[in-house]
Amino acid sequence: MEVGIVFAAVGLVWLIFRKGIARRQAQIMADFTGGGEAPESRVKGWEQMGLAFSILLLAAATVIGFVSVVGKP
Repeated sequence: MEVGIVFAAVGLVWLIFRKGIARRQAQIMADFTGGGEAPESRVKGWEQMGLAFSILLLAAATVIGFVSVVGKP
């Protein structure tokens, strides 16, 4: 059950701050590859990946919570 709570917390934080996180990730990758400014399409791609990651974490938290509640005798 504790893992489900942690997954839900991380998923919610990532969901709330995904635009800032995506912008920073894209800038880090642009700096790493020597590209200068990160293009907006790349930032959008990182944002969509973050959204998918958040949904995955929240779904896993829901399943873990459901299984732990139903599985108790």
